[in-house]
Amino acid sequence: MKQPELGRKIFELRKAKGLTQEELVSKCNINVRTIQRIEAGEVTPRSYTVKIILEALGYDLSTIQFQDSETNMSIGTSQDTRFLKNAFFMGIVYFALAFVEVFLDMKVWGLGLFSAEFHDVVSFVTYFIIKFSVVVTFGIFMLGYFRLSTVYPNAITKTTSILLAVMTTIAISLDLYSFHTKDPNEFIIPVQAVCFGIVYVVFGIGMMKYKNIFGNLAFFGGAVGIACGAALMSVVMALPGLALVAVFEVLQLVMLYRAIEEYRGEASRVSAA
Repeated sequence: MKQPELGRKIFELRKAKGLTQEELVSKCNINVRTIQRIEAGEVTPRSYTVKIILEALGYDLSTIQFQDSETNMSIGTSQDTRFLKNAFFMGIVYFALAFVEVFLDMKVWGLGLFSAEFHDVVSFVTYFIIKFSVVVTFGIFMLGYFRLSTVYPNAITKTTSILLAVMTTIAISLDLYSFHTKDPNEFIIPVQAVCFGIVYVVFGIGMMKYKNIFGNLAFFGGAVGIACGAALMSVVMALPGLALVAVFEVLQLVMLYRAIEEYRGEASRVSAA
């Protein structure tokens, strides 16, 4: 069955059961926006997503012929799960590297910016390697959220994950330039704090929208993201805000792990069906 017939069928079954879209969401743990788009015929869902919805509606799955084959669906599931796992592990590596990065930056500022003493300890090459590694690992981590927002549609998370990756690349490029030229631009720091703060607030809002799927973890994580974003935007509370960013990133890792488990569970339900 193809769209828009599939969407109309799900709509009819839901109405026959006397369920609202929100009530159906609570039964199958799929984002309410996804249900809306499927019923409207705007998207063609994966087979396992359709099966979960139809099971929640008590419909006989054998009467539905899906557009894609089980083989193609399984390959897609495997690829998505593998991508999310890689993003999760890169997120862990990034989190560890971030502490090294902060230590180096504190040494720069603590010893007097770009002092000879510091350059005797850390060369530009070492500084570049650490910063470049942070960019790469953080970028892959955020691509995990980009993929997650494709699996479970969320336009806010999709946009802000890419924005954070791009903004981090720009910020670290400026750090490298300042280190190389020994000419820091202190005006950039509050501008960066405000810009990152705005994006973290929006990212937090997007994370909260996953509450229907990941429960209180998504809601609490989103609240922490909004709080750390607000602290960064204030500039005067930027340092405490950085501590909250670390907490937020831990919650992001936990939620990405939960997403992997959720996705595996959906794939298992398909295999068992």
